[in-house]
Amino acid sequence: MAIELSSQDTFTLTEIGYASVMYGLNVDVEPIFDALNRLYPDNTAGAIGKAITFLHRGDHDAAIEVLQNCLQQCSTNTEEAKAILMLAMHMGGRNNEAELLASEVDGESGVANVMANSLFTENQQS
Repeated sequence: MAIELSSQDTFTLTEIGYASVMYGLNVDVEPIFDALNRLYPDNTAGAIGKAITFLHRGDHDAAIEVLQNCLQQCSTNTEEAKAILMLAMHMGGRNNEAELLASEVDGESGVANVMANSLFTENQQS
């Protein structure tokens, strides 16, 4: 039996997962992100959730791997995935990779460019 969720159901499930990670319940919500990945493999929401779960645990490399794989497969919400990937690279000390990704989104509108500016432009002004 296939499960079908409305876009509102999917949004609510995603928000529950993200909020749970922020409150430290990341182990309990991993099945949410796994389900989102299975149900919507072209959407980045599940991968972003898994990545922020890894970031919360301090596993930057796992977060980076999840997001890099996602960006090769996903076609929806890639801006958000790039922004979180850039943050994960920066947090994991992989600044050269993060700066390379920042240069790829330079001049674009969107959250990835905002992340690039907040990570690199402001640091250079200090």
